[in-house]
Amino acid sequence: MDYNPVANNTQYCLSIRFFPDGFSLFVSGEDKKTVVSRHINAAIAEMSTDGILDLLSGQEELNMSFGTVRVIVESDYYSIVPAGVLRDGDEAAMLRFAFPDLPGNFTVIRNELLPWGAVLLYALPVNLNEALQTTLPELVPEHHLSAFMADNVALSADTFFYAFFRSGQADLMVFDAGKPLLVNSFQCATAEDLLYYVLKIAGQYNLDTYRSSMEIHNADRKISYQNVLEKYFLTCKIYHKQ
Repeated sequence: MDYNPVANNTQYCLSIRFFPDGFSLFVSGEDKKTVVSRHINAAIAEMSTDGILDLLSGQEELNMSFGTVRVIVESDYYSIVPAGVLRDGDEAAMLRFAFPDLPGNFTVIRNELLPWGAVLLYALPVNLNEALQTTLPELVPEHHLSAFMADNVALSADTFFYAFFRSGQADLMVFDAGKPLLVNSFQCATAEDLLYYVLKIAGQYNLDTYRSSMEIHNADRKISYQNVLEKYFLTCKIYHKQ
C-alpha cells in the first residue's frame, strides 16, 4: 500500500531526530524504505518551549497515526552505567559526576539498555523536553546511541567494534561477550583518525582486532575506510550516509 499523507498510516514508522541545528523527520515503511524525509533548520537549544511547539505544530505528520513513533536526540552529554549501580533518583547526580560543567538548563533522561544490563543517561534541553512532553507525552526520547544499539547491535559472544559518524566526530562502541566495554565520542575526520582510536582502544582492553568485527555507520562515501581498516579486522562492513 502506498503512503497516503492524509490517511492513518499504521503500517509506517514516524521518526523525528533532533540535532543542535534543527531536526529531521522521516517516515518509513515495513521494508525500511524512507518515503518522507525532510530537515528543518532551527537553533533548538536557543528557542523557547513555545517556539519549539510552534515549529512542531507545523509538521502534518504529528497529527497522523503511525504504527511506531520514535523521537531520537543527539546529545554529547551522555554516560552508560551498569543498571545495578544506579538507584532511582540518582540520574542527575551521576551524569553531573561525568560532566561537572553540564549546564543547568538540561533535564536528564534515562534510557534502559535491557539486553546489555545497562542504563544510558543523557542531557536533554529543558525547553525541548517540555515541548516533547506536550506533543508526544507517552514517549521517552531515545538518545541517538540508545537508538543505534537497539537497531544495529546484536547480542554476540564475539568482539565487535562499531563507529557512527556525525558532525565531524565518531561515536565508538566496543562490545565483547555481549557486554559494552566502551562507548565514547572522538573528533574524527579521516579513516586514519578512526584507525588510531580503534587500535588505541584495542590495546587498552587487550583485544585482538584480527579476531574482531568492525562496522562503520553513516560513513562518508568520499573516505576510503575499507582500504584503511579492513586489513586489521576479521570482517569490516561499511554503511554509507543515506
